[in-house]
Amino acid sequence: MNLSADLNRDLRRTVKSFNQKVRRAERKGQTGLPQLRSVRELKQQFTTESDLKREVGMLRTFLNNKEALQRRKTADGTISNWEFDYIANNLKSTKAWVDRQIDKTSKRLKDYPEHLYSIRADLNKLEAEKEIINRNLNKLTARELRTVGTVVNRMKRENLKTRAGREYFMDNLNQLLRARGTEKGVRKEVINKLNNLTNEQFLELYRTHDIISEVMTKLPSETEPVERDEKLDRAKHVIATDDEIIELLDNFVEDIDDYIEEVTQ
Repeated sequence: MNLSADLNRDLRRTVKSFNQKVRRAERKGQTGLPQLRSVRELKQQFTTESDLKREVGMLRTFLNNKEALQRRKTADGTISNWEFDYIANNLKSTKAWVDRQIDKTSKRLKDYPEHLYSIRADLNKLEAEKEIINRNLNKLTARELRTVGTVVNRMKRENLKTRAGREYFMDNLNQLLRARGTEKGVRKEVINKLNNLTNEQFLELYRTHDIISEVMTKLPSETEPVERDEKLDRAKHVIATDDEIIELLDNFVEDIDDYIEEVTQ
C-alpha cells in the first residue's frame, strides 16, 4: 500500500502524540491504558488506505478526548472509557473472527480425531468467549469486558501475523519465479489471484499444501534484512540447486486455478 506524503506525515505525528499520552498516563500510575502503537505495525495491519485512516481517526479521538482515561463503573469494578470504546469499536469484527475460529476448529475436530481432547479444549474456550461477546456490553462486569478485550487483541495479533506472513510469502514467491524465468505477466496473475484470498483461505492453503512453507524457508527470514538484489541472487541459487522447488513452483503456476478453487469452494 503506497501512502500519500500527507497521510504518512499524519500517521507518524498521530502515533507519536498517542504514545506520549499513554506514557504520561503510565508515569501517573493509571491503568486500563491502550497499547503503544508503531507506524510499521499499523501499515502491516491495515491493507487499505481507508481502513488506516479510520484507525488514525480512532487514535486521534483518544488524544482529543479528555474523558478517555476516566473510569466507568461496573458491577465488580471500573474500566476506562478508552477500554470500553476500543472493545465496542472492534466488537463486530471480533464476533465474525470468533465464528470463523469456531468453524475452523470444528473442522479440525473431524479431521484430526487423534487430537480430540486438545482440539475440544480449544473449541470450548472459543464457545465460552463467544457467549460473553454476544452479551450486551453495558451489562458486562469489568472482568468480562477485559476478557472480550483479550479476544479483540488476539484477533488483531493473528490478523497482523497473517498479513505480514502473506507479504513475506508473496515477495519470496515473486523472487523465485523471477529466478525461474517466469514471465512478468504470469507472475503478476499468480500474485493477484493469491491476493484475492481472505486470510482464512490463505491459511487453508498453507495447511493443505507445501508451497507456502517451502517458499518461505528458501529465502531469508522476515527478520533478516537483505537488499533486493541479494535476495534475487539467493533465489537464483535456489533455482540452480533445488530441483524439488522447481517442480513445486512449476506445478503451482500451472495449477493455480485448482489451488484457488480448492480453498474458496
